[in-house]
Amino acid sequence: MNASLTPANAKSAHPTLRAVALPILLESMLALLVGVIGTYLASKISDATAAAYGVTNHLWGMMFVLFRVVGAGVGVVVAHRLGAKQFAGADEVARVALGGATWLGGAIGIAAILGADAILALMAAPPIVTETAGPLLRITGFLFLLEAWCVSFAGVLRVHLHVRSVLTAIALMHAIHLALGIALVPRFGIVGYTYAMLASRIVIVVLYLWLWRTRLNIRPRLRDFWQLDLPKLMPLMRIGIPTAIEHLGWVLAFLVSVRVSAQLGAQAMATHTYVLQITSAVILVGVSTGLAVEVLVGRMIGAGHFRHAYHFANRSLALGMLLSGLTALIAAIFGKSLLQIFTQDPKIIALGMTLMWIGVIVEPGRTINIVMNDALRAVGDARFPAVASLPTMAIALAFGAWWLGIHLGLGLVGVWLAYLADEWLRGIVNYGRWFCKGWIPAAQISRKHSRSRH
Repeated sequence: MNASLTPANAKSAHPTLRAVALPILLESMLALLVGVIGTYLASKISDATAAAYGVTNHLWGMMFVLFRVVGAGVGVVVAHRLGAKQFAGADEVARVALGGATWLGGAIGIAAILGADAILALMAAPPIVTETAGPLLRITGFLFLLEAWCVSFAGVLRVHLHVRSVLTAIALMHAIHLALGIALVPRFGIVGYTYAMLASRIVIVVLYLWLWRTRLNIRPRLRDFWQLDLPKLMPLMRIGIPTAIEHLGWVLAFLVSVRVSAQLGAQAMATHTYVLQITSAVILVGVSTGLAVEVLVGRMIGAGHFRHAYHFANRSLALGMLLSGLTALIAAIFGKSLLQIFTQDPKIIALGMTLMWIGVIVEPGRTINIVMNDALRAVGDARFPAVASLPTMAIALAFGAWWLGIHLGLGLVGVWLAYLADEWLRGIVNYGRWFCKGWIPAAQISRKHSRSRH
């Protein structure tokens, strides 16, 4: 292992986990708040409208992870080059990523607009849900191009450690979304909330362009937004493609679980939506920890500080597991009151409480999976979690959701037990790779590439 800097000396050379993770957590909580308010507004129209809004959010999240093809790659590669002090190379990677984001975001958006009905049919959404979810999904399709750009803009700013600037921009975006959304819902229904989302994304794209210019001195040219420079995109693709394959596998497996909940009826879908909204707050602890680990470990690898990266990720994982477990426990204790924000149906509340207590066990495993996955990706070992995760997601998540939920008749409880098995199994496998240091050859290759001027 490269020990050019001991853990004690390296520590002062890098920002702390808290300095990076806390702004990421806050921006994620703001996004969650906007989603919760949207679910609340939809639930006041009807449980079917809430289910439709939830289905659209599931699909939005599922398609959004495909942006990691570019987003994950640009974050890791720029981090490596910054760690190696190859600043011009880092700027070049940022520009190249914009073209990739345009083509990817545009393709996903067109697929969402043209294939909305087919996607909802695949999920076996009830007609009463499809009636509202279809128009929502088509409007959402126009957002994907903007979101693809935002992922690249924000990812580059974060690895340059401008996390507070990103937080400020996102806070402004969500404020616009909420103000417009609350004003438009009485006239247009829940569709108005999505129109407001579109307007807010246009504003933040302009703001991100200004931040790139003032904070990073990067001025994208028009051709940067459409030019697809495949040779220069290859370093990003080596990280992004395995990440996208893994996320696509999860999307397909999760679709099976959503289809199972749809087969259980509109009430089950509404329960699933409400509980996922609440537990999303718990998930954010692991997600923010993982993203911070990805940023900082990536910079450490570029600088050649392998040993510090190893110990830093281990300490971050322990803290993330503790915080996510405590957050899940608090959410379960106050689960009834939280669920009553969305519904007064006693059956939904009772079932939702059961799912939230299962979540107390799920979340520490999910945190292991997220943090170790991000750490492996940060060192350049993106292939391992992709290859190792696919069988687990297919068997434990997809097949498990059907077998437990439908075949054994456990319903949504069975679906959540499948989530538990999947997250813990993947987390253990990823941690085994990290603990045994099987990632070192990939990290050495990443370090070598980051020092290259070409």
